[in-house]
Amino acid sequence: LALAALGRSSETALQIWNSLETSQIICTVPSVSNFGNRGIESELEEIESRNETYPLTRAILELIYTISCVVVPKNLGAGSRKPGLDPYLIFVIETVFLKFYNRNYKDPQEKWEVAEKCLQICDMFMQVYEPSTKDFPGGMNSNEENPTPGFHIMLQMHTKSEFLRLILHLIDESCVMLDSFSPFSGKKQLESAILYALNIIAASLEKQNVFFDTHFASNSSILMTGCSKLLLDVNPRSGRSDHMLNITKMVTYNAWLPRQSLMGAKILHYIILQPNVNNQLLGILTANERTKLEIRQGFVEC
Repeated sequence: LALAALGRSSETALQIWNSLETSQIICTVPSVSNFGNRGIESELEEIESRNETYPLTRAILELIYTISCVVVPKNLGAGSRKPGLDPYLIFVIETVFLKFYNRNYKDPQEKWEVAEKCLQICDMFMQVYEPSTKDFPGGMNSNEENPTPGFHIMLQMHTKSEFLRLILHLIDESCVMLDSFSPFSGKKQLESAILYALNIIAASLEKQNVFFDTHFASNSSILMTGCSKLLLDVNPRSGRSDHMLNITKMVTYNAWLPRQSLMGAKILHYIILQPNVNNQLLGILTANERTKLEIRQGFVEC
């Protein structure tokens, strides 16, 4: 946390990036030994998970977010590996975020805090991402460097990935918890995590057409479904196509979550722009009489 505070200037942030890379606190160069140092990943899986408290993980996420906002060096890791931020993004998404839900927590608030910090980093990378043909591996103009982190997040948002599944599960869970209208530990952190999740979905939809155009122009063999189609897919938790219902329900929380309500309406707007979805959406939003009235009332209040 002290390093995060110091990293708010570009000169110090560059030094911290280089120190992170040199120290291998987060492993970026694969080790040939099975007993090699795995840095903070070992700390997380062997000590913090056992203690059911995650101060170091939360602190390193704060550090990555702070210095990423200030400066992202283009040639980070050059010489020892393919340059770029890939290993750090893999740590945030695969080591921390994709496993956060199944870990045990002494303080339930910390669970949502870990999710909030991971999604905050992903949201930041998504907002600054501009699709390019050079990002796609195997394409005509593919880079020698790793593509920007936003590319990997976009790719996961437009395929049936575990990342997208967990984001939609988080929104589903939040609707159940917020509909109880009772206080619970970590409510503020959960609400913040939802906002970042909605921001990521909205950015994916906003940039979807350009992303698909660059994918086509690159001649890449990657197969993508499209976030707009996946949001209309079946929710494995309920067995119904209710992802858009959960997102639209954000308007019913407009009294205390205006930004989440706005993003819910924005996502609905992007989905309505897709061909042949209006009847399907209408069926989803009006299937339950009580929910239909709640959502209508939420839009009236907005």
